[in-house]
Amino acid sequence: MSILSLILGWLIGIFSPGIVERIRRERRRRDLVRSILSELTSLQYMMAIVAYRLRSKLATVTDEFLDWLAPIVAHYDGPEKPKGQEERVAKVREISQQQRREVDLYIESEGRGLTLKQYSLPFLQSVSNELPIFSLDFQRRVLHVKARLDVFNQHTSFLQAQFNKTFEVTGSDYDSVIKNLSKGYSQLAEFAEDIANAIAEIESLSGEK
Repeated sequence: MSILSLILGWLIGIFSPGIVERIRRERRRRDLVRSILSELTSLQYMMAIVAYRLRSKLATVTDEFLDWLAPIVAHYDGPEKPKGQEERVAKVREISQQQRREVDLYIESEGRGLTLKQYSLPFLQSVSNELPIFSLDFQRRVLHVKARLDVFNQHTSFLQAQFNKTFEVTGSDYDSVIKNLSKGYSQLAEFAEDIANAIAEIESLSGEK
């Protein structure tokens, strides 16, 4: 066996573990990205629907908002999406803003209820210790979504407490609580839209797909 062959074999022995580890790490990174993006896409859809329901309650569903909502609904194909939802969004878009507002105000006058819930990112939470294998930009964007979701959930708890007060107060106190709820619902819709937009940026700009 020549010296060259010995040296080559020695080098392969030294560097092979590192090469294998890099391949394994890259495969793991790709798998995690797909799973994280899938969970974020689901959250984006839910936040968009929450924003729609809140705006409907406030009678502030504009044409611009529906143009923003439609592609998010079309993009999502998970279990939370009812059959025919894209068509329903399109039909609502065909109605004028004034007609839409009148319908929402009428439904609201009939005592339309609104159930708020909190959301989480269980998969992201379970792999949070592996985030350092991603680029800093990807980490920053994902953690921004999580932080905004935490704020959303805190605000949801506050609004639920305010809603519960409507059963306990009357007169001017009741009017004050209703006013606070309306303002809070508007803010919560903004939080939801901000989260959905942040997820869209991750999908299109992170380069981690």
